[in-house]
Amino acid sequence: TTHPGAPTFGEGNKNPRSKLPGIQRKHEFQNPPNPLFQRGDLIGHPVASYGEYQVQRKKGANMDIFIHVANILYLFSYLVRDILWLRMLTVVAISCLIPFFYFRPEPLMAPIYWNLTFTAINLYRIYFLLLERKPVQLKEEEQQLYRMVFRTLKPREMLKLLKFANWKTATPGERLVEQNTDLDNLMVVYSGNASVSVEGKEVAKLRGGQFIGEMSFLTGSKTSASVEAKDALRYVRWPKEQLTRFLERNPDLRAALQMIMGVDLVAKVRG
Repeated sequence: TTHPGAPTFGEGNKNPRSKLPGIQRKHEFQNPPNPLFQRGDLIGHPVASYGEYQVQRKKGANMDIFIHVANILYLFSYLVRDILWLRMLTVVAISCLIPFFYFRPEPLMAPIYWNLTFTAINLYRIYFLLLERKPVQLKEEEQQLYRMVFRTLKPREMLKLLKFANWKTATPGERLVEQNTDLDNLMVVYSGNASVSVEGKEVAKLRGGQFIGEMSFLTGSKTSASVEAKDALRYVRWPKEQLTRFLERNPDLRAALQMIMGVDLVAKVRG
């Protein structure tokens, strides 16, 4: 029995409070909407259910392993001193990052392309580093010259230096350098003896392992003495212009060669 004047409700409205303005039903307080379920992953893809959300979350956690491994490899690459190992570790680290960016609901292609570019650059440099560390084979005369004069250089640097060197043989009495002239070649005596003279007077003798014309090569000035072979002389000759251009492209080798010539000059001064 209803009270006279009281409002009546249908079968589908058992709870009269649900029709009153400003009053929310009890189940709406117990189950508020979770924005995470609607947002999906960090990129913002919608997820229809809580179960799908959990699947996406677990998949993202699995992908995080790749970025952790990559950062650990980057850390080790910064600790090593060998540039070859640094580049190889970097390539492996990048190979871990690429799956992290690719296996996502929507692959991130821009980071993938950049990392592929970095990989190509590192592989290019690794190739040349391996070539530089490949064992160098020198001929018998080249090996002997290396031990006599250029032992402070790396074998591969010696090989580069010999690429445009000319091996020559001078007969007794042959003039190798004229006094007060522009030097065209830098030379090193391999075997035999040579005489150094100023104004026709002998002032020094040269033997195997000593330079000819190094002072003029270093200073760019005219030659201060004449050099003549005293007996059959075997020597190595580098064209000055070609050697200068080569050393300009290789500053470390230029510094090493200047040091070698400096030591030779000191030894000549001391007699």
